[in-house]
Amino acid sequence: MKRLCVLGSGSKGNCTFIESGTTRILIDAGLSATQIENRLASLGVAAQTIQAICITHDHVDHYQGARVFCNRWGTHLYANRKTMQGIIRSHALFSGLHWHLFQTGELFRIGEIGIQSFHISHDASDPVGFILTLGSTRIGFCTDLGTVTESVYEALEPCAVIVLESNHDPRMVAASDRPEANKIRIAGKKGHLSNQESARFAVRLAKAGNLKRVYLAHLSEECSRESIARQTLCSAFHKNGISGVEICMTHQGKKAMVWNFEKTGRKKAAEILPKKRKFHKKQNFSPVKSFFDWFFGS
Repeated sequence: MKRLCVLGSGSKGNCTFIESGTTRILIDAGLSATQIENRLASLGVAAQTIQAICITHDHVDHYQGARVFCNRWGTHLYANRKTMQGIIRSHALFSGLHWHLFQTGELFRIGEIGIQSFHISHDASDPVGFILTLGSTRIGFCTDLGTVTESVYEALEPCAVIVLESNHDPRMVAASDRPEANKIRIAGKKGHLSNQESARFAVRLAKAGNLKRVYLAHLSEECSRESIARQTLCSAFHKNGISGVEICMTHQGKKAMVWNFEKTGRKKAAEILPKKRKFHKKQNFSPVKSFFDWFFGS
């Protein structure tokens, strides 16, 4: 079985569950340990079956639940050196956990999942996105970045599914009562992608031909709305003649729609298609024939 579920996404905590065969991991653990456990349980997943947590960067909304979770279940943490050091500087108790260090750009494996990190532009110690390889399927994570570089595009271009930041609406940021320095940070090249920037990037990826599903992530509760983020991307897809790419929203308070592949790699039709209804054609209807069909077919 191959599954992806964004358990929660936003400024109060980020966490995504990935499963491939017997391997189960989390990308980030910014929710509380209890929230993570409960949302995993709603998927039928026991917390003790999570082998590892991969941390994208050292902002607390991406790691705050990791210490308690790892202490409870013996889960291992994966991060690059600067991210680990940044977390430990802020919270010394993290030094006692089972850390595994990777270099940004390095390819490594956790069980049946291949993982490669790539650099992103964000105001953290050494922030990364991830490309996960599940058999022949690639999944991309890029949830905190201020600008899209060519290296980010090249990393995500082969992916069938991406979890992509769509953080804010610029007009709502400008009209908010946030401090001016905060507004400048959000809009800067080491801040967060706006809905419009995210949509332009998703359009470029969709035109490359591999993209099948986009999860819009890390929405600002104050300076965006799910409806605004979705409509911005829908309009961009429509304007560019793009169809066949699903748009899924992530949420802070609940898990998102599960992405689920069978062993064959084909998407389960029930996930995207309603049940078909059967209709009798009037011109072929015969009361006598229908009676005998019913009587002898019962």
